[in-house]
Amino acid sequence: MFNVFVTDDHAVLRKGVIGLLSGEADFRVVGESNNGRDTIRQLTHVRADVLLLDIKLPDMHGLDVLLHVSVHQPHLRTAIFTMFTDETLAVRCLKAGASGYLTKEMPPDQLVEAIRQVAKGGKCLAPTLAASAIMKWHESPDVLQHESLTDREFGIFLQIAAGTPLAKIAEDLRLSPSTVSSYRLRILKKMGMTTNAEIVRYVTQQQLIA
Repeated sequence: MFNVFVTDDHAVLRKGVIGLLSGEADFRVVGESNNGRDTIRQLTHVRADVLLLDIKLPDMHGLDVLLHVSVHQPHLRTAIFTMFTDETLAVRCLKAGASGYLTKEMPPDQLVEAIRQVAKGGKCLAPTLAASAIMKWHESPDVLQHESLTDREFGIFLQIAAGTPLAKIAEDLRLSPSTVSSYRLRILKKMGMTTNAEIVRYVTQQQLIA
């Protein structure tokens, strides 16, 4: 029996996935959440084998949740479950510790089998991403500007692009505002930029977030 925790801010989709998994004899849903902070809190009290995690959450980026559980709960296998079909983002999540990158366009039977594969210790990518993501994995890290960012910098980079105030980013990540400001300056320097508008334009062009 595999214990699964589901995090997605869309209630209808989240309940649908829970219903789908509950109909399988080898799955048991042990918790659910619609945001990152609550997910981290709940996972300290329940024993989950797999975290099915959306990338775009209302309070923090899914990548930061992934990084947190990778450090504090290394036994937990995380499968990203997202609408974003960008190969670069998929590779970034895999490098940060995800065992799977699954898309919301996958048929239900494929989704269940993919989660089962992750639960058993394997790795799984959405079929539409597999070949191109593997190619991205082997590309030189300087092919794209943002590949020079650390995982923490990349998470903050995406939140800035989404218009999240630095004070809110600091609160979500439990960092001081001055630390987040330092991260912003470091990101701008690495990216060869000077303003947040340039970050937004770059992220939009690269289709890193919707």
